[in-house]
Amino acid sequence: MKTNLTQKQLDQLAVLITLGENKDGTLFIKDVRGSVYGSVVGNVYGSVCGDIKGGVVGSVHGDVLGSIRGYVSGDVKGNVLGDVEGAVEGDVKGSVLGDVKGDVYGNVYGNVKSSVLGNVKGNVEGVEGDVYGNVKGNVEGDVKGSVLGNVLGDVHGDVEGDVYGNVKGNVEGDVKGSVLGKIAGKNWKIINED
Repeated sequence: MKTNLTQKQLDQLAVLITLGENKDGTLFIKDVRGSVYGSVVGNVYGSVCGDIKGGVVGSVHGDVLGSIRGYVSGDVKGNVLGDVEGAVEGDVKGSVLGDVKGDVYGNVYGNVKSSVLGNVKGNVEGVEGDVYGNVKGNVEGDVKGSVLGNVLGDVHGDVEGDVYGNVKGNVEGDVKGSVLGKIAGKNWKIINED
């Protein structure tokens, strides 16, 4: 083999790079134990135990145990155990065990078991926790907890708890509890069951 390398460099090269051979006699690089300062144009079928400081144009079919500080244009079909500091423009089909500190423009089809500290501008089909902000849309389900703020819209269902604030709208159903304030409307009668 004609080369300008010394025997010492050839011995080092044999340690850094292990070659394999296909059935047709074509050589391929099997293992690389040193650093690669240039580009890898072919596929990498083994593990990368060091850092990749350049871009990855192809797919990664194994686990990434380090950080990814660039863009991921493809799908991530495994779990992400670290933080995602950028935007996720695709769907998240798994669970999010950490905090979401950005906006969510898509739908959430699973349960939110922690708090939502921002605004929810879409529909919520089930709320088992407390709501500390304003609800500008309709509530089509039951509210089993207390409402400590104002209700500016209509209530089409029954109110089984107490109302400590004023009712400025009409009450078309029966009031079975006590009224400690004034009634300024018309067409009402009091039935004292005592």
